[in-house]
Amino acid sequence: RKLLRYLKKYWLLLILSLLFAALTVAMTLYLPILIGQAVDLIVAPGKVEFSAIASLLLKMGVLIGATALSQWIMNACNNRITYRTVRDIRSDAFARLEILPLRYIDAHSYGEIVSRMIADVDQFADGLLMGFTQFFTGVLTIVGTLLFMLWMNPLITLVVVLAASKRLTIIPTNKFTNMVEYGYEFVKKDMGESAIGHGYKKHLPFLATLFFFILISHF
Repeated sequence: RKLLRYLKKYWLLLILSLLFAALTVAMTLYLPILIGQAVDLIVAPGKVEFSAIASLLLKMGVLIGATALSQWIMNACNNRITYRTVRDIRSDAFARLEILPLRYIDAHSYGEIVSRMIADVDQFADGLLMGFTQFFTGVLTIVGTLLFMLWMNPLITLVVVLAASKRLTIIPTNKFTNMVEYGYEFVKKDMGESAIGHGYKKHLPFLATLFFFILISHF
């Protein structure tokens, strides 16, 4: 609640940050679709539609540039929100320090007071900036991925979400269940533990959803 009291002064920057985070995620997710369309135009030796591929490459270049610009603006908004919030907190802390009773100052070492006002606030700023940068984009990436999957194939999306969350143990087909179990273990060990490391479990449903969606889409 106290943090929201500081953040509400920068509501316009928060809205801009969310807007550009959504744009960044949408363009990032759309780029693989363009790449897939370009790959589909390469049928065989001598059967390549170069004019269509060139048009797609131009779109990819514009999309990559727009994504980089959108991400830069989002990070600029996040930095401004974070450092202005930290400035306000430190100003209030110094104002509070000026009216503290002498018995409080005598009862605490100078290093402890300075540490709370400088080091602790710096750690808070790092956490706040990381939260803005990763939380917004993380949530929007998951939501955007599901929306893209629903747009491309709603049925496969439903099957994949069920496979990732429930591991399809309700389906009484041993071979199919074993295949899903093997795929799930592959995502868990080779993509989760090996690539992400500590803390991979919170990303496991998302990784499994993407893996099974891409796998089923190739059949």
